[in-house]
Amino acid sequence: MDLLKTLAELAAFERRAIMLYRAYAERFAVNPAVSRLWSEMSEVEAGHFATLTLAGDLLELPGNIALNGVSLPAPPTDATEALYRGAEASIAGSLELATAVETAFRLEQNELPWIRTLLAALAGRARASILTGVLPAFATHLDCLETLAIMSGRTDLTVQIQALQAEATSLRRG
Repeated sequence: MDLLKTLAELAAFERRAIMLYRAYAERFAVNPAVSRLWSEMSEVEAGHFATLTLAGDLLELPGNIALNGVSLPAPPTDATEALYRGAEASIAGSLELATAVETAFRLEQNELPWIRTLLAALAGRARASILTGVLPAFATHLDCLETLAIMSGRTDLTVQIQALQAEATSLRRG
């Protein structure tokens, strides 16, 4: 898979996450703490979108693609697309907080393997942008999601969220 195309597809999914989490913030506005956490997650996604877009722009400059020529598998666009379609359709209905949290967890769970692959494929400033612009914010993001899981009664997800957190921390440290 073409690296630039992969970055563009992942950025497009981040843009959808911005809108989805904003919609969740509005949907759950009756609880200001819950709404604030969804808004914060939306803001983090906006940062991810900007960082992935920047990384794509940096590919035009020399020294931003790893020399080892990592081959990228195609992103799981069908599965991720299905998750987004289902989530977007559920907003107008009787969406429960626990369902929104589970959907967000599944989306974030899909994202981390692609970040790992990008880190292997990128070099220079493009790689640095992912290390400094996505991974630290990903930790904040997962903190919000863990709090939402607890608030929604989905404490079964906290161990899995913490595992994602540990993986993101490990990637950041190299």
